[in-house]
Amino acid sequence: MRFGSSTLEVAPHATAGLRLLARCLTANQLGHGVVRIPHTSIAPIDSATTIAIRHTLIQHQLRCVIHAPLVAPHTIISQLTDYADFLRHIEADDGVIICHMPSASPHTWQALQAIPAHIRTYLAIEITNQSIDNLCASGIPIIFDWLHYHIQSPWPYQPIIAATQCYHTWGSRRPLLHISSPDTADYGDRHKHIHGRHSAYLDWATLMHFVGQLSARVGDTFDIEVEASAGARAVAHFLQQCHHHTPPHWQHLWQSQLSEGVRQCIS
Repeated sequence: MRFGSSTLEVAPHATAGLRLLARCLTANQLGHGVVRIPHTSIAPIDSATTIAIRHTLIQHQLRCVIHAPLVAPHTIISQLTDYADFLRHIEADDGVIICHMPSASPHTWQALQAIPAHIRTYLAIEITNQSIDNLCASGIPIIFDWLHYHIQSPWPYQPIIAATQCYHTWGSRRPLLHISSPDTADYGDRHKHIHGRHSAYLDWATLMHFVGQLSARVGDTFDIEVEASAGARAVAHFLQQCHHHTPPHWQHLWQSQLSEGVRQCIS
């Protein structure tokens, strides 16, 4: 026997936990394996929702990523502790806290070295304007970001070698990298790459070549976060183009990626 009510007192706004659960379920439906959690959504979660989130992460092998905002060196530990505690609470064992380094000053390096082990378990630094060699010397995993590297245009321009270098900083953890394309839309007198703004979709031919060449060097055991304003549609478009136009020796990279959710997103 089952019962139900014609009216239910449901909270008018979803809790942080329910929003996260919905985000994880949507990512799984789309065939994604990486889920970004907005840092503004970090909040206590009730026990029932926590259990549901843990089950979803384990069942669908989802990886949670928190992109930390820029913070002053003297507040970095308290800020990152909240994120680490949150990932630990939902048992996101392979979760990643992405940290930007606002500068390469001695104070910043000292703050990084002082970060406790329970935070470093999740921590990774995304390349921005710093030397990759200096970042690799920190002992913290480095996230190669295509757009940041492209905007720097270092000489020699060797993104695949640089990405390989970042890949090897992850040790036993599964590497994570970012791909995106610069927004070159016409903004009047600001017709340029505006502070690293992401385009709606990806330059799929360039990035297909990049991912293919990287996988030829290190294998395909890494995760990719696509940063594009079109969101899941950008991921679906990229995968579709790669699937149809990739050289035969890279076909294995895309043939299992076009899930039903991705196909629906394209259509």
